[in-house]
Amino acid sequence: MKKTIALLVVFLGLIPLASVSAVGEHLGTVQISFDYNRAERDYANNQFAVWIEDMDGNLVKTLFVTRFVATRGWKVREEAVPVWQKKSRISSLSRSEVDAISGATPPAQRLIFRWDGEDANGVRFPAGLYRYCVEANYYWEARVLYRGTIQLGDTEDQSSAKAEYTTADARNYSIVENVSAAFIPHIENSN
Repeated sequence: MKKTIALLVVFLGLIPLASVSAVGEHLGTVQISFDYNRAERDYANNQFAVWIEDMDGNLVKTLFVTRFVATRGWKVREEAVPVWQKKSRISSLSRSEVDAISGATPPAQRLIFRWDGEDANGVRFPAGLYRYCVEANYYWEARVLYRGTIQLGDTEDQSSAKAEYTTADARNYSIVENVSAAFIPHIENSN
């Protein structure tokens, strides 16, 4: 009897853990895309970050940040994607967490980043409205922040992000353009 009770306690103790982990319903994938045009300057440029946040402005997951910003840029250049720097709490991330979200600055091209509805710990988020963000530095303080919303649920959704520029000069540069997102719901195979 004691063995049965002990097993029941252990089993029931695992249920809350399972409900918090990635066993929830996979809703689908958000695809964020934009045109990336590298600046032809030698320094203080071409840095960007892509992330998802909830509607209260809390970071859900960083999808990508340029390696310079993630590894040392946040220490030496406050103006390098500062909105993301503040939200990510980059100074508290471990090396493996930084490696998981960062990469080399890509060549000019159409870029696509995907979010599977989970945070960095594999916890799935429920259906609802989320904000996607792309922040980029053209040169020093000349920066743009794109924000848009996307609905996760049973149906497809699409949106285009709106740009916010830090300086009048920043409007003249096109380091990031045409930022949009699409949600593609997960369809169960009925076979």
